[in-house]
Amino acid sequence: MRVNAMLDKPVESLSGIGRVSGAALRERGLATVADMLFVLPRQYLDEREVTALRDLEPGMHQVTVGVIEHARRMYFKRRAVTEVVLGALPEDSAEPKRRLYLRWYYTYPNQLDKLVPGTRLRVSARVSRSRGMLMMAHPSVHVLSDNDVIVRALKPRYPEVPGLSVNAWTK
Repeated sequence: MRVNAMLDKPVESLSGIGRVSGAALRERGLATVADMLFVLPRQYLDEREVTALRDLEPGMHQVTVGVIEHARRMYFKRRAVTEVVLGALPEDSAEPKRRLYLRWYYTYPNQLDKLVPGTRLRVSARVSRSRGMLMMAHPSVHVLSDNDVIVRALKPRYPEVPGLSVNAWTK
């Protein structure tokens, strides 16, 4: 197949882009695979440095690794909120008992099924302070197995398109 023929294909021919996502992209003027090639990230998040829980600083986008101590669903004004308490890894026993609270204000029904106590997570988001506690809202989460290597990379952030998930851009 010629390269030009591939570039002229509609965006729906890409993996992960269906009819609804394709319509959202077309509204932004992105109709072909070639159009998608020229969409550049609006910024890059530097996730090359993994910060220990004890060294997290409010106001900065940071990456850390920990183990789930507790996960629960709460309700505020009839809205479900998922909260996870992340503690230091067992191998970091020299670390003082510092915890990080992870919160998702828009949740999905089986979210808690994946957030089991004892699970190791790599999380990244802007760190804030709420009621004296360190917190990340809507963090990017990667579940780590025992032999996983912690990924350190620059993460592209693409323009938001209603109807298209953040993960669909990076595919």
